[in-house]
Amino acid sequence: MSLLPICRPAEGLRKRFGRWGGNVLLSSVCVALLAAARDTLPEMPAGGVGMGRPAADAAAPGARSEDAADLRTVRGVIRAGVGFTENLALAGLDPEIIPSIAQRLAPALDFRRLRAGDRFTAVLDPGGDLVSLTYEKGPLEALVLRSTPGGWTTQLEALPAETRITEVRGSIRSSLFEAMDRAGESDALTIAFAELFAWDIDFAHELQPGDSFRVVVEKVYRDRRFVQYGRILAAEYRQSDDRHEAYFFPWPDARGDYFTAEGRAVRASFLRSPISYTRISSGFSGARLHPVLKRVRPHLGVDFAAPEGTPVWAPADGVVIARGRDGESGNRIALRHGSGYETHYLHLSRFASGLKIGDRVGQKEVIGYVGATGLATGPHLDYRVRRGGMWVNPVTEAFPRAEQLPGEHAARFAEYRAWLDGETSSPHTPGTTKVAAAR
Repeated sequence: MSLLPICRPAEGLRKRFGRWGGNVLLSSVCVALLAAARDTLPEMPAGGVGMGRPAADAAAPGARSEDAADLRTVRGVIRAGVGFTENLALAGLDPEIIPSIAQRLAPALDFRRLRAGDRFTAVLDPGGDLVSLTYEKGPLEALVLRSTPGGWTTQLEALPAETRITEVRGSIRSSLFEAMDRAGESDALTIAFAELFAWDIDFAHELQPGDSFRVVVEKVYRDRRFVQYGRILAAEYRQSDDRHEAYFFPWPDARGDYFTAEGRAVRASFLRSPISYTRISSGFSGARLHPVLKRVRPHLGVDFAAPEGTPVWAPADGVVIARGRDGESGNRIALRHGSGYETHYLHLSRFASGLKIGDRVGQKEVIGYVGATGLATGPHLDYRVRRGGMWVNPVTEAFPRAEQLPGEHAARFAEYRAWLDGETSSPHTPGTTKVAAAR
């Protein structure tokens, strides 16, 4: 799949479009300006858009020698409650060829899971025999059954799509979801944005009215219709006394990673929280009145109040070192991580299925579920962190960062970052390699 060059709007465009909620649609003129230099772009991996060659135009598949003018095209849409063969018949295909079509597609298409609204296109030769059938399984992929000199082939192919770059801005009133909705965007972008800063910001607890955000994101369109978000290219979250930034850059490999403006990796070894959509009901303390025992003693963790059954995930890669019932702690799991860290999870209702001591778990892998086992007045997670044998506050602990961007990439990264921030009109300067992003 050819790469789609990134382009910025002309100076002042953001202001002219400000009344549209801060969304800035990049001008297609930029694509033409950069097209001549596309051969210098680094190779990027195919993602959701590129999954092989684009699906051939069903009206002219080129699988037969007949002139395209002699071919007949039949288009149809899957209707709810109607089987696949019946849908083919309703579209006008000859009942005599329908069984053979279904037989050839059956190994690659589960007819029991067809979705209402999916489209299909059949191309027939002058004699009424099938040349090809394209079944659009989603907005960006199609299953193509095609007649070739060597026989029938079935292949999953990409549908033609266009990627545009959009800038979104907003401010917090009550929540990130509400703010993103006011900016005209969906929950999918909200979740992707929150996950990008999950190492630095606990969006369930640390947001304040007046906080602001900015995100530059790829949007994928097909037939001028938005179908999905692509990659976030730049993001920023501003708080009263702090600013968090993330810029995508294709290093250490073509998959790339996110870095701050100073070139520090955004990704840390630990997530800020092992649970989502909760509140802190009790903090780390050297002397707290125990709610059940009614006596003062240290509370060496942080309590997250959450409904019973809420998933609890590992905040970092680790190994299970404890799993089972543990007196006052109820159902407890403990993980050992790098850099001398251990994490402990108390009062769980149950453990993740199959998880046992010695198992390795990945960051954000579910390890258990919130409960109220042991000495607990209600469902919550008691989350504890130990470093070098000493208990530390999980909320204030400065967990180690991932790798730093190597110095040899600093100049190119600075140039790319300035362009994403609108400070320059081109993502490259003479003598440097252009940076492009492709879905």
